[in-house]
Amino acid sequence: MASVAAGVLAVIACLHLQPSRTWTLAPQEMYTAGGAYIVEFTFTLLLCMTFLSVSCVKGITSSFQRNFYFGLAIGFALLTGSLCSSGISGGCLNPAVSVGVGVAALIQNRSYAGYYIPNYVLAQLLGGIGATVVFATTHARVYASKAARIPFSLAT
Repeated sequence: MASVAAGVLAVIACLHLQPSRTWTLAPQEMYTAGGAYIVEFTFTLLLCMTFLSVSCVKGITSSFQRNFYFGLAIGFALLTGSLCSSGISGGCLNPAVSVGVGVAALIQNRSYAGYYIPNYVLAQLLGGIGATVVFATTHARVYASKAARIPFSLAT
């Protein structure tokens, strides 16, 4: 919720600074709404899967105290998603961004954006849920061994 509020406040600030420049929260020319939702779902899934993979699994060991591999992987996933989807759906890949861009379009009297806000958000939330399911499925062995070591009993 806080990120959605921050996104809306950022849009209001941007509209004040540059009133004529905004994104359009709608499928781009030559593409259908279904295509835009599929792209948002797919690349949100990719981004979330990348984040889960680098943050929840023991990573690369290095002689350096710090490394940049996690940020690099997430950054490349975001770059890939943005470049591939911006010409089709606008490339939001985040519900807070979708709400912010949709609110900007509504403020500029583009009423069609109100239709797309919940649809984009739903596609992105389903992408995040899909990434969770894929990650849990592909890493089940790692987490099953930890769960087996935890004693659980309703009697105790």
